Amino acid sequence: MLGFLGLPAVVDSPTAKTVRTTETVLVTTTETVRPTATVTVTASPTGSGSSSTSGAPSPAPVPSGETALRDLRPVGNVFADQGLLLKSATMGGKTYPNSMVFRYPCQTGYEYSINQRFKTLTLVAGIDDNSVAEHGKLSIKGDGNEIKNVMLEINNPQTVTVDLTGVAKLYVSTSFDTNRTCDGIVPALAEAVLHP
Repeated sequence: MLGFLGLPAVVDSPTAKTVRTTETVLVTTTETVRPTATVTVTASPTGSGSSSTSGAPSPAPVPSGETALRDLRPVGNVFADQGLLLKSATMGGKTYPNSMVFRYPCQTGYEYSINQRFKTLTLVAGIDDNSVAEHGKLSIKGDGNEIKNVMLEINNPQTVTVDLTGVAKLYVSTSFDTNRTCDGIVPALAEAVLHP
């Protein structure tokens, strides 16, 4: 009874019982919360002279030294299967490797962005010797204005020099006065070189 009142009980008492108690210890942990910052970056339009990193491919730079016209890509067109073929052409009995041959001579011509970097264009213009013998015209325009007209005829290639001073967009096309299709007519530009 003494144990009931908070006093120690007699261990050897006949009524004493061994009581085992299990203590539960609560352990609390404290966690330090550190605030994190979230930064949102908004791209602003780039001004002139700064580069853009938007992931969109930028156009290839226009070469500034002496450049073969065949090395430039026409605006909106590609060579393979789109009308301009790079292959050998024979004009006036002479073979010109890597000529620009018009696959569809009666269709729209080809535009090049030259960005006022060249002063002249030199080339040999004609119709391949193995072509259908038709007369035609090569037209060269600079920024929409015709700057050179060259008559095209079989077995008579012509060496041409064109002044491109101040020209940003060069346009080259052929045309034929024929009442039939242009099938079999093979106009070609050989040794076409842009000079600074």
